[in-house]
Amino acid sequence: MRMNRVMAVLALCLLLGNSAWAQAVDVPADAAQAPDENAVVQAPGEALPGPAEAEAAPAPDPEAEAQRVRELSAALQRFEAALVALESERGPYDMGLIEVLNDYAALQVELGQPAQAADLQERALAITRISYGLYSPQQVDILQSLIDAHIAAAQWELADDRAHLAFYLQKRLHAADSPEYIRALLAYGRFKQQVFSGNRLSRSSLASIRDIQALQGLYTEALATPTPPDTAAEATDPLATPAPLPRSLEAAERFELLHARAVAEFQLAQFAMHDVPLGLNRPVERYINDFVCQDVVGPTGQVVQQCGTVRRENPAWRDWEMQRQMHGERIRSAVNALDDSVRQAQAVLEATPALSAGEQASAPARLQELLAMQQRTERDYRRSRLDW
Repeated sequence: MRMNRVMAVLALCLLLGNSAWAQAVDVPADAAQAPDENAVVQAPGEALPGPAEAEAAPAPDPEAEAQRVRELSAALQRFEAALVALESERGPYDMGLIEVLNDYAALQVELGQPAQAADLQERALAITRISYGLYSPQQVDILQSLIDAHIAAAQWELADDRAHLAFYLQKRLHAADSPEYIRALLAYGRFKQQVFSGNRLSRSSLASIRDIQALQGLYTEALATPTPPDTAAEATDPLATPAPLPRSLEAAERFELLHARAVAEFQLAQFAMHDVPLGLNRPVERYINDFVCQDVVGPTGQVVQQCGTVRRENPAWRDWEMQRQMHGERIRSAVNALDDSVRQAQAVLEATPALSAGEQASAPARLQELLAMQQRTERDYRRSRLDW
């Protein structure tokens, strides 16, 4: 597959009419062999054949693999020289460089050099934004490859920046009820969950949980009932173009959004129950004893000072009690939100048997995961009520 990529890049360069490029990259002889007609072709997203479907692949020869890597490394060096020549001929912002840079980056990924691949894709993204515009749809695929490269290189801050840009771009390009926006939102949510689960950005727990709160809001907005368009303009102007009706979510889309929102609400509930606010980490006594002295006029008219201990309400207790009640309400709200999302997801699955078959056959298992989260949250909630 690696050699096939090299051949594809060379074919692209020949189509561009740059003969110097093809001469600069010397492809090893085994790369030019015709493909095997009996080879098994794997479709995108399709699993490789099992032992019952295909014979077990022979163990790779370490020396042959090392030689293959050396040949590819040498080809990459010639690739860089040819890229410099193409830039000198056509300029650093020529649109023809975009596909070449992307293919070059794919080779770097296959060689286990994701950081170098990310640098190349950053250049391809810059040329795309200059050539097609800051909000052009041509950026979407490049951004996704760029995010994957940054993740592979453990450059999580850069990956987070590009994930924000990709989602913002999709939000501008597509309507809030479109399938493209729903897919973009779910992909963005999966990335943020990946960042949150390992605290990849090394931030405080409060800063991390705010991202989960933002995700919950985005899921809720996407799940909201579509508002029909205003027909007042159509009533006053019969020639006015009728506004398109909002699209209703498909059952599969609604289930995916409910599942993602329930996971976010589970994390919010766990955070609320186990992260005690700073002001509530120690109890405050409701009443305190003060030693008070006061002047009292005696029977003879003389002023006498009398002192004693007086029991009174602690001024700090009311603030502490108000914070305690607010925290308890926050926990109850998070638990109730999780329960509501799980009930809705269960209702969608029961009303749509097709979600339990075919490509959606994993939906029942995912619902069981949500039910397990719900049970764990209810158990923790019963314990937390002893404190809150």
